[in-house]
Amino acid sequence: RVRDISELDFAELREAGCHGVIFDKDNTLTAPYSDEVHPRLAGSLRRCVETFGAERVAVLSNSAGTPDDPGGVAADALEAALGVHVLRRRHKKPRGIESVQRHFQCDGTALLMVGDRYLTDVVFGNLHGMLTVHTQQLTTEGDNRVAQAMRRAEDWLVARYVRRGVR
Repeated sequence: RVRDISELDFAELREAGCHGVIFDKDNTLTAPYSDEVHPRLAGSLRRCVETFGAERVAVLSNSAGTPDDPGGVAADALEAALGVHVLRRRHKKPRGIESVQRHFQCDGTALLMVGDRYLTDVVFGNLHGMLTVHTQQLTTEGDNRVAQAMRRAEDWLVARYVRRGVR
């Protein structure tokens, strides 16, 4: 677990064999429901793109690029704002590996999944053999109540398992 993506050394990850990076959107790259990269993360996202190339960096959101985004309007706006591809798919995480495989032309085992939620982002990456990084929530401002409650439950559950020695 890291505070945010600024703690990741993308060059080292690439040297270790990582071929691409998938980011969650809300509370990982942006504040909830915002399309702009969080100010303290702009340099880190830029370094990631410089290291891997824009075609090897993508966003896998549970809002933009899903059936909740008719016509892909939110995905298009997010791509314009962030400068990376937003994967379109029919299913929300932890489903939706097909869009990842199509975009990266691989099964996912050489990819990094970065996100703030255990039961969506980390589970998605782990189910598909990815290296996963859990980030802390960027902000509670603007976050919906259901997501906040789920995050608290996930954090409690993970802390309980860690106390019992489960990793």
